[in-house]
Amino acid sequence: MNIVLVKANNMKKNPILLNAFGINLREAKDSDKLKIYNWRNLEHVRSMMREPGLISKEDHLQWFKSLDRKKNIILIYHFNQKDIGVISIKHKYGSNHEANLGAYVGDINFLGSPYNVAAILLAYDYCFKELTINKIKTSIHKSNDSALSLNKTLGFIKNKNLDELFDEYTLSKESFEKNYNKLIKLFS
Repeated sequence: MNIVLVKANNMKKNPILLNAFGINLREAKDSDKLKIYNWRNLEHVRSMMREPGLISKEDHLQWFKSLDRKKNIILIYHFNQKDIGVISIKHKYGSNHEANLGAYVGDINFLGSPYNVAAILLAYDYCFKELTINKIKTSIHKSNDSALSLNKTLGFIKNKNLDELFDEYTLSKESFEKNYNKLIKLFS
């Protein structure tokens, strides 16, 4: 499986572009901020978030403007030029060299689609190979069966209960590489 990565020095002119499985991931642009705002406020997205309340447009625009792009990568994934969802990568360097990753489907026509799985696989692969992350952490709503199933298949291990609704899971690079080939066969 070949993943094509195009990464330019000037991210504003040439954002990250990843391509595999028929899915493309690109860095979110300023013109995406309202789409992300609208998607984040959809009920099926909010209900699985740690902060499930509606976000005001002003708060969202301020958040988008204030992102430290060296530590936070917001990706839009799409198929056939149709934007589907968002993947957020917050990475921190240091002794653990880890990242937090979250994703959601914005276009309800793609709920349950294998394109979402492909986008997640592509993002994890990018984190481990390009960002040289050692482990990825994510928090998952205890009722989000599809996310729990996918992440367990990939080798995520439950770290701890965060509260009555969320658990934290960790995926090591080694575990991802061991389980990755099982899933990419679905897209071959």
